Amino acid sequence: MRGRLHELCSWRGRREPLRQSASKSFMNSKTFWGNLGVMGVLAFLFAASYWLHPDPRGLGTHEQLFLPPCFFHWWTGIPCPSCGLTTSFAYLAKGEFLNGVHAHPMGPVLFLLAAASWVYSVVSLFRHRPSWAILDHRSCFWVTISLISGLMITWVYKISTQERTWIAIRSIL
Repeated sequence: MRGRLHELCSWRGRREPLRQSASKSFMNSKTFWGNLGVMGVLAFLFAASYWLHPDPRGLGTHEQLFLPPCFFHWWTGIPCPSCGLTTSFAYLAKGEFLNGVHAHPMGPVLFLLAAASWVYSVVSLFRHRPSWAILDHRSCFWVTISLISGLMITWVYKISTQERTWIAIRSIL
């Protein structure tokens, strides 16, 4: 009974041969447009990363997108957990891996995750499956916890290795 219920409630059931009418209805489905949307957003992310000129300071590249400077960095003199991610993506899109790691150590991980998500969206589009179906509640929770933990660990690393950060901390205290 569980197998039949699982087939009815899940997209993982038996696959029937695709007919002409089924392919037309698929192009009108949420799955098709959702996969196309994910692919489009990620393609825009990669194109914008390639187009941006990395800031030599290691942060502030996002200001080329008409975004304001980081308020946390401006207020405290200490980079926030995401300071340098845009610069890292700009370096990585141009193939400069070491500069990308130096700008933000978590940048290559997120860049590869975004690239893998784009590839998975393309595969899901051709398999007529939603690309977001891979994330159930439990895996989404653990991926989020892992990414936030990685950002916090790299933030502590960045703060502890920059001399100008120690100067800023001393001036606050």
